[in-house]
Amino acid sequence: MIDRCVVADLPCTSPARTIFDLAGCVERQQLENAVDTALRTGGCSQAFLLKRLSKLRYRGCRGVALLDEVLIDTGGANRLERRFLALCRTSGLPRPACQIAHRRPGQPVDRVDFDFAPSALVVEVEGQISHASPRQRQRDAERRRDLMHLGRVVISFTFEDVFHRPSKVISEVRLAFDLSLTR
Repeated sequence: MIDRCVVADLPCTSPARTIFDLAGCVERQQLENAVDTALRTGGCSQAFLLKRLSKLRYRGCRGVALLDEVLIDTGGANRLERRFLALCRTSGLPRPACQIAHRRPGQPVDRVDFDFAPSALVVEVEGQISHASPRQRQRDAERRRDLMHLGRVVISFTFEDVFHRPSKVISEVRLAFDLSLTR
């Protein structure tokens, strides 16, 4: 059945059904976290959630309006990436592709947070924890150099930038986007 699954011999609701159940009884940020986790771990896809939402919408399910809102900026891996997508949407920037892998022959390049193809622009957002150690910062710098060798224009923003200086983020993305189209 579409709404049930079995985990370690225990019957459970599917990740999608759990999200629908949560939508009627939790606050927005909790629902966003549940959706982002389900998508990131492969429990379900955004397309599947939208399809199920269209079927359940008229059955009197609580939380449908909230889930509609939450799914608009889905695609990032966490709250920071969700916020960046919301900034792009509300400022009229094109929606970037999320979590895209770039590779150079013989050398894997990790996935990027946001790819604004067909422009050359790539945007990385750096959280407070995942980019904090010297080794992580070194790896981030290596990735940026590898992406630049592939012809990409890479700009990065911190958590503080995205949440506390959104107009600066948008103006820098808009400028970099325009410049990358002319490359």
